[in-house]
Amino acid sequence: MKSTRDYITEKAFEQYLTNGYEGVSISVLQKSLNIGRATLYYHFSNKEDLFNEVINVYVTSIFQKHLGMIDKSIVTIPDLIQIFTDMHEFIKQTILLTNISNAKFSNYTSLIIHAYMHNPNFADYMHYVIEETYQSWVFGIQNSIKKGDVRDNINVKILASIFTGIKDNVSLGLDDKIILLPNEDNNYNINCLYLYNLIKK
Repeated sequence: MKSTRDYITEKAFEQYLTNGYEGVSISVLQKSLNIGRATLYYHFSNKEDLFNEVINVYVTSIFQKHLGMIDKSIVTIPDLIQIFTDMHEFIKQTILLTNISNAKFSNYTSLIIHAYMHNPNFADYMHYVIEETYQSWVFGIQNSIKKGDVRDNINVKILASIFTGIKDNVSLGLDDKIILLPNEDNNYNINCLYLYNLIKK
């Protein structure tokens, strides 16, 4: 059974996904939660405090959990593809569980952008996440080369950067225009596997 604090955080996550940070006031939250203002303020001192908890539960803890699964000394490219695919799928399932009609991964991305804007420490955290992700790919590629799975005439740093930058369903066309790939459930996995197959022995 969820605690009142967890319930508030979950419903606030739904509101922020739907309306963004600016579109959600304390009054909107109170009405959507169907709780008294005193109860809301008992658990969270203000709107920013609640928003930061939403980001902690639904963004930073998810990234931290999956990054924590990586042992850089032995991780390989297929391991990383699986770990990060699982992370993408976990986020998608979390969004689906809100039962918000038409909720997409872009709503989640928007939530992250708002976190950059309203939480001074979030940019530092995301810099850490990106750097850790990049370093994981560096080690994963190097370990795959040592195992003989991947060619040794590749630029590890460039490939690690490309793997780090792979998005779920976005690609850059030849004319530098953004292309949305077909709405597959596992585009991230497809994109990673395609790149992996290009460098395999």
